[in-house]
Amino acid sequence: MSRFKSNQVYISGGDMSNATPPDARSAATIVGPWIRLEDMDSIGFQIKWPLSGTTSATTGTFQFEITNDDDPSGTRGGLGPQKLTTVPADLTTANPAGGTSGSGQVTMAGANCPRAKWGRLTYTRTSGGAAGTLNVSSSERGT
Repeated sequence: MSRFKSNQVYISGGDMSNATPPDARSAATIVGPWIRLEDMDSIGFQIKWPLSGTTSATTGTFQFEITNDDDPSGTRGGLGPQKLTTVPADLTTANPAGGTSGSGQVTMAGANCPRAKWGRLTYTRTSGGAAGTLNVSSSERGT
């Protein structure tokens, strides 16, 4: 039996101008909610910024963090989030490089799907950006 989950508002209106990490355990300036990855064999994201009206150039990096902690929020200790060391090429291609808008699609499947309990998409701002402009949807498939 196959399982499929989809979240059309995984990140909604993310502040790409924010320079302060919201999670002290990560350098990322926008963090998506944790997704349970156990028994998943593929995960995908659609990324878009801005929807309209923004002229502020954005530079930054998308990343995928994983953890095997039982509680990924860190309220009960644990090792905390770790960045994937091998970043999928389409995640790198989606990185904003000084443009005022952009989009991307990322798929991690089969051997490229992280083998961890939890994972989340993150964005780390380098410069520029505008408030309320990052929107991401996610989908996961497992057995």
